[in-house]
Amino acid sequence: MIQISNVEELKSEDMQKLVDMITPELNKRKELYLRYKRKAKNSDLIYQNADKKNGVVPLERYIINVSSGYLGGKAPKYIVENTSDKEKQGIIKQLLNKIIGENKYQKEMEVLIDYITNYNDDNNEHYTLVKDILTFSACYEYIYENQDNEIVYGRLDPLQTVAIWDYSTPSNIVGLVRYYQEKDINDKETEVIELIDKTGLRVFKNKVNVKIPSQKKKWEETKNLDEKGKDKNKFYWNDVPAICVEQAEGTALFESVIDLIKDYEQLLQNGVNTFQYNDQAKLKVTGYAPEEPLTKTTKNGDIIKNEKREQEDRMFLEAKVFYTPDNTGDIAWIEKSVNDASFQNTLKTLIDLVLMNTGVPNMTDLGFTKADNASAIDRKFFNLEQMTIDIVNQLIMAYKRRWELIFNRINMKKNKKYDFRDVKIELQKNTPANESEVVDSWIKLRGLVSDSTIIEHLPYNLDPLVEQNKMEEQEQSQLEKDLNRQSSFNDINGDKKENPFEKKEGEKEDEQRTR
Repeated sequence: MIQISNVEELKSEDMQKLVDMITPELNKRKELYLRYKRKAKNSDLIYQNADKKNGVVPLERYIINVSSGYLGGKAPKYIVENTSDKEKQGIIKQLLNKIIGENKYQKEMEVLIDYITNYNDDNNEHYTLVKDILTFSACYEYIYENQDNEIVYGRLDPLQTVAIWDYSTPSNIVGLVRYYQEKDINDKETEVIELIDKTGLRVFKNKVNVKIPSQKKKWEETKNLDEKGKDKNKFYWNDVPAICVEQAEGTALFESVIDLIKDYEQLLQNGVNTFQYNDQAKLKVTGYAPEEPLTKTTKNGDIIKNEKREQEDRMFLEAKVFYTPDNTGDIAWIEKSVNDASFQNTLKTLIDLVLMNTGVPNMTDLGFTKADNASAIDRKFFNLEQMTIDIVNQLIMAYKRRWELIFNRINMKKNKKYDFRDVKIELQKNTPANESEVVDSWIKLRGLVSDSTIIEHLPYNLDPLVEQNKMEEQEQSQLEKDLNRQSSFNDINGDKKENPFEKKEGEKEDEQRTR
């Protein structure tokens, strides 16, 4: 955690000190990225044994991808709570001057949340942030309002970004630092720092050639002015328009098992080497002496291979039958013995230890593949769920912070009183579900909970408000058909009854007079 008390006061001459503070953290994340993204054919990503055949077993990728899919594979649910307790509504409204539980208020917030999340592709954003936390132990998001007055939130790369915190208890985020290098068309590199705090976005660039380390860096603040001379980077949210999660331990999900993964790779490589050695084993012959010596000496005194000896050995190997003198000799291959059972047990033990310490289930395990229902599969992820409770809780707090910033922005611009605390956030787990069981469970609650709540929890991604409106239209249309059918039946039987949908004479005259 990087803490600075006066972020807003930092100037160009302070930028190099800031870079020196954040560089160790960025370097550590780069090492984690190299572990996750190991490739044998990419020289920039070579890690231990990556340049050897069969030397890389990317368990880090398996761990991150499975856990990210489980925790972030489904978009979060944002539910605006509606308090129907009139006494509670009155107390909160009287003491806190807050409107709560009103239907219009709830619908307005739901419409705003749906619009903003759809505009920002919230499903993909959530998955990317979860993956960042698991890979780098941190994730960052920047929130701003674009020229079309759309509220935008987007992920910042943890390989470039570090948060700055204050010294309060608990610590609050006071800024984000983004540090990267950009190239122009001529391949000229420029170092860039983006500093985000409650005063806006400030950009600093180092104009000195970054390829000459001996030169002293000179940072300059750049301006992005519009046609009126106003800085486009300035925006006033009365807060830092960003969210982040930085785990206190600062460890990726796979970081604690890196040594076990190295041991697994080394053991597997040893097995490959042994089998390869045995495939090219040397032949041992006793009781027989070759006619030609192994080497010979040149006129200059150099010792070289004897070509006649090589020819003799080749003929010996190609012969189908060979007899040793007096039956006292022996011919055998010199091989390394491999205890296959012990070898396989050790490999399995290492895999079990890796997965146990990360909480990720083994998808190829018989207990997993033979799980015949959603509940059985869900239990396989119980260990992972326990190990990531802290991550989930911190991410929920970060999302609450996001909606606090967004609704405070709307309140300030539109003079509203939306309260972000009314937004309940649920992070859904991405596991197979028996849809019929889910539907049956919720249908049984009909009469105890509202139809809107039942529709909302059905696994069909239905909009409760839209479905309720369609139901009302359907019921109204059916009622009209029933009344028309009854009216036709009465006309046939000579029993004329009043049609409730037909306007009376007085109503017709009033309507014509109004027109």
